[in-house]
Amino acid sequence: MPGIAITIVVTSLVCAGIALVVFVQAREKARIEKVRKLSLYSERHRNIQRLLAELPPQYLNNPMRIMLSEQSILCLQQLNQLKPSPRNSSHIEEDQTRINTIKAENPKFPAVKIDDEGKAREARNLLQVFYKLLHIWLRHNQ
Repeated sequence: MPGIAITIVVTSLVCAGIALVVFVQAREKARIEKVRKLSLYSERHRNIQRLLAELPPQYLNNPMRIMLSEQSILCLQQLNQLKPSPRNSSHIEEDQTRINTIKAENPKFPAVKIDDEGKAREARNLLQVFYKLLHIWLRHNQ
């Protein structure tokens, strides 16, 4: 009997050790996934804000500005679900204000002349970022 008892105890310890390793790996994987999503949504929000602020106005019409602001709000809501922050709430309010202003006033943004190579390169880079974001949203919604 002592041999059987020792075998059962050793087997139980091995099974408990395997279960503990699997549990720790699952938690680590979930933590890494959370960090990945946080960086993804933060980067997406940063790119949207950069487009709204730095892209020459002639490349965005008002419906596109509204769409970008709505996508910014969605990114911030996802960030709030992962890691709540009062800063995100203030950004959501700013974006909502921007949407309401555009819908109410329908402002006209004057075209900016792009007269040097640096501005043209920056506008090209921003348009590439905009294209990538549109492609991601289209693929996500299909």
